[in-house]
Amino acid sequence: SPASAADVRAQATFLAGVQAGIRAAWTGTEQAAAYRAALTAAMPADTASDAARAIRAFRARVDSAAGGGGGGRGGFGGRGSGGRAPATFQSVHGRLISLLGNQENGDHAPTEAAVAAYGAACRDLRGAAAKWKAIGADLPALNAVLTKAGAKAVPAAEGVTVPKC
Repeated sequence: SPASAADVRAQATFLAGVQAGIRAAWTGTEQAAAYRAALTAAMPADTASDAARAIRAFRARVDSAAGGGGGGRGGFGGRGSGGRAPATFQSVHGRLISLLGNQENGDHAPTEAAVAAYGAACRDLRGAAAKWKAIGADLPALNAVLTKAGAKAVPAAEGVTVPKC
């Protein structure tokens, strides 16, 4: 390989960060899927009830942080009509997967553009994780409504730890 040892070390460090971000984003995606399954199971037959309204509102917040949930563009950061969509675990995951694929094609230090893209993805991952934490903080209120309606409480997610970047 024509790459220097320093280039290969820089690449290895960069890829370790990208892979840690991918794992964190995927963890958030998996936790969202677990929430969605629990919310679906808790949905009462009376869709106009307080419990049903609370479930729909909580589900919308889950989808806003995690992405997916029955719509979207596959989680790869696609833009809808106008502007950049808010970052979600799925969109960040897709961006990081692209960085991983671009970087693994040979022995070379990451480009300035790749480092900048990673920094932006990491900031967006921190934002999605912060939104996720706020959603988790609201879970007790949802569970109070559900238990009052005789439904099973939704188990809490563990949270998402964002790597240092």
